[in-house]
Amino acid sequence: MKNFLSKCRLCGSKINSSSIYSIKNSPSIIQNLPKSQIRAKSQKLTLQIAQCSNCNLTQLTNKPVSYYKSVIRASGISASMSLFKKKQIKSFSEKFNLNNDAKVCEIGCGSGEYLKILNNHFIDPLGLEFDNAQIANCKENGLKVRKGFISNQSYKVNNHKFDAFFIFNFLEHIPSPITFLKGIANNLKPKAFGIIEVPNYDFMLRNNISYDYTPEHLSYFTKQTLNKMLTISGLNVISIREVWHGHILEAIVSHKKEEVVHQKKTPNKNTLFENIDKLVDLEYKDGFVVWGACHHSFFILSQIKNSKKIKFIVDSAAHKVNRYSPVSAIKINHPEELNIYRPKSLLIMASSYSAEVVKIAKKKYKCIKNLYLLDGNLIKKIA
Repeated sequence: MKNFLSKCRLCGSKINSSSIYSIKNSPSIIQNLPKSQIRAKSQKLTLQIAQCSNCNLTQLTNKPVSYYKSVIRASGISASMSLFKKKQIKSFSEKFNLNNDAKVCEIGCGSGEYLKILNNHFIDPLGLEFDNAQIANCKENGLKVRKGFISNQSYKVNNHKFDAFFIFNFLEHIPSPITFLKGIANNLKPKAFGIIEVPNYDFMLRNNISYDYTPEHLSYFTKQTLNKMLTISGLNVISIREVWHGHILEAIVSHKKEEVVHQKKTPNKNTLFENIDKLVDLEYKDGFVVWGACHHSFFILSQIKNSKKIKFIVDSAAHKVNRYSPVSAIKINHPEELNIYRPKSLLIMASSYSAEVVKIAKKKYKCIKNLYLLDGNLIKKIA
């Protein structure tokens, strides 16, 4: 397969084709899921993953998905994530003495899930979003949003510069992240601050997880590579920490440049897929269902052999219900279908929301006799 990317997104070094790790039969899309089972089966590709031998950034060499400029997220439906964001933004505002009249912007605001929370702290926060449907959703909720995507270093978001900015799990989608970050810096006041969140590749490596690769995520950041990316883009890294059960790296930055060092990390393989296949074989005759229509579950289901024995997937995100998972082509139903079909076994693969889903499953779906949880790289049975 021809590689879209020939040079590292971070340092510009040539990517050695011999170092590329391929994962066949991977989902080619994560959003806008198909309504046709036949079409779902064809939505697959070979992911090409490379680690730069110079700066150690792990990245996809595949062509970006067609919708990379848009933010589509379902996390706004989670009460626990909403509470976390409220505390996070409140703490950030207090730490850097940001008054409620501060000029702030969320880059890649989606449908305004987090912009609503910013609206509780600041008088006039602005969201930048490319997708027209998401922009319409923001406006329907009375949120201030502007259509756009930062594609060059001189890009202007608005007619004024910002005191603070926020990027919540969007940087990893960007084909040219340094250009993107320099474009953001161009819109900041000299003493501006920001929060940048990305999925935590350190967590993936530490727990030997191989199912977190997705065509949407072009860059996989450790603390070291994220630090390097931010500083060479003209931002000073104040801190980087793991948040949200270790799944997310939160970087606090200011508008200043400095250099940092990095360490080598390499991806690992595991036997998770074999263990799930064994579990499905053991339980499928009495009905086996998966909870979670996210890129983690889509990837796992695309790699296991027994996906056809899984009755269906459930997920509470309305835009995914009655569609099909890419490659494995399993139908996605609303969780209430559990009380109708009454399967005996449920495997929860809802990423960082899994603990919350366990509580829901125990309380609302008593028909489930065997409840399993994907925890890092292990399958655990829940009592």
